Amino acid sequence: MSFAGITFPNQKVGPAADGRLMQAILADGILNGCSLDYAGFTLTMSAGNLLVGGRQISHPSSESWAVSSGSKFARLVLTIDLSKTSTVDTFDLVEAFIDYAATADGFAALEQSQINVSGTRYQAEICVVSLGSGGITGIVRQLHGACLRPSAEFLKNLLGVGHMQLSGYQLFDEAPDPATLPEGALVLIPMAALE
Repeated sequence: MSFAGITFPNQKVGPAADGRLMQAILADGILNGCSLDYAGFTLTMSAGNLLVGGRQISHPSSESWAVSSGSKFARLVLTIDLSKTSTVDTFDLVEAFIDYAATADGFAALEQSQINVSGTRYQAEICVVSLGSGGITGIVRQLHGACLRPSAEFLKNLLGVGHMQLSGYQLFDEAPDPATLPEGALVLIPMAALE
């Protein structure tokens, strides 16, 4: 059996190798900046950095997208497409677009192929906004800060054995209804339960 080095002297750490590691550790999210704001029919995201599909993406300046009032909800989607151009002078691998739905959960499924293994397209939802006759009425949900992607086994070990003993915890198989939780509750959910 032979092995190939990645994080060793004189070996190359390519974007897919780096992305595999990042995606295993961190869920999609904002690294800094990228705050959302709206006025009328315009949605704006400030400058910042994101981690999507294990890839770090810079959003160097504020950008705005126009929405229309034909539906009740609009969604800002970021798409990574590795089949597009990436050179020293041109970077077309990442783009964002707006799509629409009648309900907040009525959008088409996101395409999330394994871009750090063999796939070429990965999408992430930046936000969903509600729409009214005068434009955007609110942000329904949005991408939050990039956070650790713990496994169920990791959480069981963290909460039940070893150096950290917590009592009165419950490990959920899916996201709980916030209305059923006591105030100040700490909730840890394995990412696999949310996928």
